[in-house]
Amino acid sequence: MENYLRSNSHVRRILPVLLLLFLIPFSIQAKHIIGGEMTYRFVSTDGIKNTYEFTLVVFRDCDSGGGQLDQTARIGIYKGSFNNAVFFDKKDAPISPIQNVPPVVPPCADASQVNNACVQRGTYIFTLSLPIDSLDSYFVVYQRCCRTEQITNITTPDQYGATYMAEVTPLAQVLQSSSPTFNNYPPTFICNNFDLNFDHSATDIDGDSLVYFFCTPFTGGGSGGGGNGCNSPTPNPACGPPFNFVNFAGVYTQQSPMGGNPTVSVDSLTGQLYGTPSTLGQFVVGICVQEYRNGQLIGSILRDFQFNVVDCNPTVVAAVQADMVTGPQEFLVKRCGPKVVTVLNGSPQTPDLVSWQWEFDLGNGNTYISGAWNATFILPDYGTYTGRLYLNRNLSCEDTAFITLHAYPGSDAGFAFDWDICSESPVVFADTSKTGSSGGIIERYWVFNTLSDTLYEANPEVLFPSHGNYPVKLVIIDADGCRDTMQQSVDWNPQPPPEIPQLNVQRICLPDVAVFNELSSIDLTGSTVTWDFGDGTRSTELNPQHTYEDPGQYDVNVRIQTPFDCISTDTFPSIVFANNRPVPGFEYAPAAISTLENRVKFTNTSSSDAAGFQWQFGNEGSSPNPEPIYTFQDTGLINVTLTVTNLYGCIDSVAQVLDIVPKLRIYIPNIFSPSSDTGLGNDHFGILGIIPGYQEYQISIWSRWGEMVFQSEDASEGWNGRKGNVGRPSESGVYIYQIELTGPRGEKYHWEGTVTLM
Repeated sequence: MENYLRSNSHVRRILPVLLLLFLIPFSIQAKHIIGGEMTYRFVSTDGIKNTYEFTLVVFRDCDSGGGQLDQTARIGIYKGSFNNAVFFDKKDAPISPIQNVPPVVPPCADASQVNNACVQRGTYIFTLSLPIDSLDSYFVVYQRCCRTEQITNITTPDQYGATYMAEVTPLAQVLQSSSPTFNNYPPTFICNNFDLNFDHSATDIDGDSLVYFFCTPFTGGGSGGGGNGCNSPTPNPACGPPFNFVNFAGVYTQQSPMGGNPTVSVDSLTGQLYGTPSTLGQFVVGICVQEYRNGQLIGSILRDFQFNVVDCNPTVVAAVQADMVTGPQEFLVKRCGPKVVTVLNGSPQTPDLVSWQWEFDLGNGNTYISGAWNATFILPDYGTYTGRLYLNRNLSCEDTAFITLHAYPGSDAGFAFDWDICSESPVVFADTSKTGSSGGIIERYWVFNTLSDTLYEANPEVLFPSHGNYPVKLVIIDADGCRDTMQQSVDWNPQPPPEIPQLNVQRICLPDVAVFNELSSIDLTGSTVTWDFGDGTRSTELNPQHTYEDPGQYDVNVRIQTPFDCISTDTFPSIVFANNRPVPGFEYAPAAISTLENRVKFTNTSSSDAAGFQWQFGNEGSSPNPEPIYTFQDTGLINVTLTVTNLYGCIDSVAQVLDIVPKLRIYIPNIFSPSSDTGLGNDHFGILGIIPGYQEYQISIWSRWGEMVFQSEDASEGWNGRKGNVGRPSESGVYIYQIELTGPRGEKYHWEGTVTLM
């Protein structure tokens, strides 16, 4: 049955009691069954069985001439599911004294359509002890035939009756739940083309949530004559599920059992029936209700009832917007809070409505009288007051609403909350509600959108799943039934300080600076950073650089304070090693260096902590020896650098510029013989010796008759004894030479003389 009665996904409440069928047929030839209901109340348990008190109410048309109410209700009890249940037991329930129920007739209803209205009510009360079963439901069933034959919206209505049933689900057994009961009986007659506004709500003594929707009623019993079978007028015992459904006729459906313009509908959360009937006739309407506790479905029930839609002349109907309709034109209004109260007029404003008047007895001879549409007045104190709303008083088709007003001090919901903004900690809520009720606050519950369950504790602690803004609602109910709600938004945005990253070990050589840039990877917007470098100095820079004055090992402390005064701090011991640099120095000999004396000895004069050495001799070469001896290959100014390293890896260097002076060592022969058979061995005549780095050179040779026999600008090219160094050998004899040379630094040299060619 739960599956059948399950509505759309928005349904959140349920009604574990069922079945109320109520209406009056148009014809005296109609069958007699017009409605009923069955409810149950949990009484006690011994841990094995639950004891329940069941109440069955059946209504009949006492003017139909049909059968009487059964003196004994034949109850069938089944166990299982809606689609697979087996017989468990049966029970005979005797009837209590029969009562006549005055039908509710609209003041200006067509008299020809409402004459002879007569309704009787039979009540059957019985007790059942049912073994607790966490898997199967119990179905407590009563069936009776037949329905009225003039029903408009279903086919062959006089061939079957109705099934009144209460299902006790496994969860209802475990929770020891009682069924809800409906607050009001449907009106016997409703007016065609008049707005319908009927409170079809129910009350659950366990405080469970209820939701309502139209569904298809069940059939029960039949016109099959005698016997006790399922098709007999009174099955004995009543037959179990599954049950057959009525067949809607024509355009009528489960969702639109009465049609209307606008269509007659039911509010899923309040149970209010609304819409405007637009067709005369009798209509069977089914309303299903589901019951939830803490979001769990407990059970489902169907209530079917019958509306008679009749013609009504334009008239007036006195009504107020009330918390409960307690009887024909009787309204209960409850007000919580200030003593200034307003009672709202709920009367339809028809053309025939020409006057209205309020009267409230305020005690001690004081009466509030007003002709305003809504009544607003000040109560002398909290308590119970009575009043009336008169429409068209002393005029034709007048009507009066009788009002009972309960006034209570009420309660004010309130709560505070707090959490440690410096950590991802739960939010602690504190109920600060106040109440004027002498019985105090009897129930409270918190609604958090992030939680699937409602919390009922006074001061819950809630850890939200992520940063954000969360609406939180607190609902309180005091002993007078006054309810108040407070909702606040919790902007849960913890700001814990960032975690300080590990600092890098730094080994610095004085006077180098230590660089601290490890905080660059974290967001420190608006935060204050304080560095303690361990030498008595501090800095508030984000990524500071610090120069240590003395060698040693230093602890460094970092402190971060966020804009919300959240603090994180960490100390890194011996994270900085500061050491002195070695002092380099050297001497060399000889002091004057030239191309003729270019082998130099270097003497190390560095500080005693120098442990590693590296010499660089210009672009010529290098040496790792502490005191190297080096022969220079080039002339001129050469930068000699000594780099020293100590045991801590600290490095320093010193450089001196050495001047390698180019010096010439020249030899010019006075005899040469291009032919070596003379034994002289000189094949060419020219300048001999050391002439490194010369800039310009020219040699000219003439014969004794003034003829130039050789000339060259290449010092490496000599005269071979032939004119121009080609052709035939020149004659032996004396020749005159002239040599000019520009040295490496621009100095000029000039030689003249004679040479003998042999």
